[in-house]
Amino acid sequence: MRDPFQSSFPPNSVVTLTAKPNDGWTFLDWRDNAQGTNPVVQITMTYPKSVRARFGTPITLLPSANGTVTVDPESPLYPYDTPVRIVAKPQDGSYFAGWSGSATGDVNPLPMLVRDANAIISASFLPLPAGRVALTVVPDG
Repeated sequence: MRDPFQSSFPPNSVVTLTAKPNDGWTFLDWRDNAQGTNPVVQITMTYPKSVRARFGTPITLLPSANGTVTVDPESPLYPYDTPVRIVAKPQDGSYFAGWSGSATGDVNPLPMLVRDANAIISASFLPLPAGRVALTVVPDG
């Protein structure tokens, strides 16, 4: 939100910007022509300016029986549109069967762009049939 609310300003006008996150999001910081982590910032209009407020949200990984789930990179909050990779690793004797919650399908690792607030992700693991083994490939780099 900007105060005053208008699209152009006389030279040297002071504009107050207030970052107000939607439910599930947390204000992280200002980018471009404003800096800092205070959700209220004032800028002086000495030339055309561009200001972005960044918001982040957590990703919750639910514990899974017979395997683990990780997110790469690890972070308490993920800025909107950040690419992440969700990885399911089955324990010995199990295989990865699919995603549930905020993720669907059976692609593993799962590439994802953070766009939903408070994503909750779970992986399903099933016992391997007799005489079978599982292979989980996790690209690094």
